[in-house]
Amino acid sequence: MADIKEAHVEWRIVDRLRDMLDRPPGVDHDETLAYSLFTTILCWTCQRIRDDGHEVAFSVWGQLQRERAMDHPWSLADLNPQRLAEGALPLSSLPAHIFLVGLRNAGAHGDDRKVRPRHVREGGGANRRLIGFDLDTTCYDPTLKQGWGRWLVPLTSLDMRRIGVSLADRFCNQMGRDAQEEAGRHVLVA
Repeated sequence: MADIKEAHVEWRIVDRLRDMLDRPPGVDHDETLAYSLFTTILCWTCQRIRDDGHEVAFSVWGQLQRERAMDHPWSLADLNPQRLAEGALPLSSLPAHIFLVGLRNAGAHGDDRKVRPRHVREGGGANRRLIGFDLDTTCYDPTLKQGWGRWLVPLTSLDMRRIGVSLADRFCNQMGRDAQEEAGRHVLVA
């Protein structure tokens, strides 16, 4: 009889979210579906990887501290963020973990209008088409007690897929083969 651990269930949940987010674009309501899956992955994994009591996932936090938000797969420079408030540090030095937590906070605290729809006019008419979301993101490192400022980060469904799937991959791969195999055999997710 297998011992089903919380890590097995967590692996299965994040794996399922990753699978759903990684589907090719083109389904109805693609941007809103991508946003909901993206923010769920972001909130779930950012909570777990910052918890040093969750030893395996915490190692992902250490990896992200050594990466820059400008680099692939986070690719902040390609997103063309707009500065909303000055920061003490240059955006080029922004670590990936601070960037991801800033996105997580914007998505998790959307009640303060931190998330806005991004839309374009279609065919010169009055109709608009949703193409993504703008996240009002504050990038601040509490250990340094300073930050990179406040940025409006535009995300299309493709951006949300790239970032969300990459973060979910890191999380799931860090869990190890045993957790993946046990979760695959014993943990059912609808």
